[in-house]
Amino acid sequence: MILGMWALSIGTALVAILMIRDITRNLSDR
Repeated sequence: MILGMWALSIGTALVAILMIRDITRNLSDR
């Protein structure tokens, strides 16, 4: 169960980083 919580936290963190990267790319393109 602890490993599952770690996986969820890491997964959400990776998704957030990817979203931030995409947003920064869109802002830099403009």
